[in-house]
Amino acid sequence: MTTFARSRHESTTSWYGHEANSASDETRQGLGAKELGTELIEDIVRYKTHPSCKQLICFVYDPESRVANPRGIESDLSRSEGDFSVKVIIAP
Repeated sequence: MTTFARSRHESTTSWYGHEANSASDETRQGLGAKELGTELIEDIVRYKTHPSCKQLICFVYDPESRVANPRGIESDLSRSEGDFSVKVIIAP
């Protein structure tokens, strides 16, 4: 397992041999639903092209409920396309 920080509030973990990766983030001032959606889409595109990633789990910690419709973002961005799947979870 490898973990590295992408920014002050983001980290990524890869489980070698399991073809799964996780990305985590925390909402904050300046990172609302629109910005969060953009960041998650960028993550999905990046991981989808990675040859050893078949599953991406994105966890967003939203302790102050800054995202007004978390289930909508989860539904919009969670998907399975061929041999690549994405699960987005937004939780307080």
